[in-house]
Amino acid sequence: MNRVLSGIRPTGESFQLGNYVGAVRHWAAMQDENDCFFFLADLHALTDTPEPDKLRRRTRESVAELLAMGVDPVRSTVFAQSHVPEHAELSWVLGCITGFGEASRMTQFKEKGGGSVGLFTYPVLQAADILMYQAHAVPIGEDQRQHLELTRDLGQRFNARYGDTFTLPAAYAGRPIATPISRRGISPAPAGRRARGPSPSSPPRPLRPGQRRPPAPRRGAPCRR
Repeated sequence: MNRVLSGIRPTGESFQLGNYVGAVRHWAAMQDENDCFFFLADLHALTDTPEPDKLRRRTRESVAELLAMGVDPVRSTVFAQSHVPEHAELSWVLGCITGFGEASRMTQFKEKGGGSVGLFTYPVLQAADILMYQAHAVPIGEDQRQHLELTRDLGQRFNARYGDTFTLPAAYAGRPIATPISRRGISPAPAGRRARGPSPSSPPRPLRPGQRRPPAPRRGAPCRR
């Protein structure tokens, strides 16, 4: 079974019809055939500098709205991004192997006319979101394809430096695409496969309400989970 991951920002007063038609109805449909991870991207929402109380409220309300639109917490894993500290930790590690020029080429940052460092490093956090869950596929729009390519590049780079760790994801179109996404003429490993080496164990799922996180094991390579 393929692992599919997708997130949505808990912004605005509520989700709109476009959110349902463009994303959430597809999430509901893919749950029977995939191991789905859906999250509220509240860390990404910080680039809009929201009021803390409003963001917390919208995050809770957004979960209820997703469940009402067909996302099933029994068949899928649903969580808030900020409740899993490894997102920010892995983002820092990946940022240390991301070139400044590489990050500067992200078109969405340019289209917004620049902004905060958080907006500049937004795609690196997206890469961490995807790679840490060993996702095989990610539902994306055309405007996000460049970010997925960066994710694959960083995953391949990490694997080459520190040993086989991350799955290289593909765009989701009912199933992972067969043709690998490449940048600058470099063809990474086929979609859904790691660049090399044996398959590592899957990372633990986010904690359910009432659960406690076990003591962290001693680790060798940076952020190898």
